[in-house]
Amino acid sequence: MRIIAHDINEDSSAAAKLGVTYVDLDNLLERSDFITLNLSLTASARCLLNAERIAKLKRGVFLINTSRGGVIDEPALVDALQRGRIAGAGLDVLEDEPPKDRTLIEMPQVIVTPHVAGSVREANVRTAAMIANDILAVKRGDQPEHPVNNIG
Repeated sequence: MRIIAHDINEDSSAAAKLGVTYVDLDNLLERSDFITLNLSLTASARCLLNAERIAKLKRGVFLINTSRGGVIDEPALVDALQRGRIAGAGLDVLEDEPPKDRTLIEMPQVIVTPHVAGSVREANVRTAAMIANDILAVKRGDQPEHPVNNIG
């Protein structure tokens, strides 16, 4: 799979290591078979995927949102799913939780999870190991590698 990305904070060295090519947002929307949204909900990101941008999507795309509810215009998403422009959606977040309108979550081509996409066994094991190592570092009098509040 070729991986393209759009990011307002491009990291050229990470992209080179991972084989990622940065493109502008319109280019990404028009070319991608799978789109994952991984961003903060800011004023500029609210309804980032609105009806206008959804109309630019490659027909049959799969959309995955693990970031924040509100980055997708949900009524526009429902319309695109009903018309077949979007083949399916995996949503780990919704604008309203629990949703007031169940149309989106009852669509057969939509999978909704309760904001737990990052809670996989491998991630939990790595997190536990990082915490344990930081506890040991503090006990030795060393600075933890992953401080929650770095006051040092």
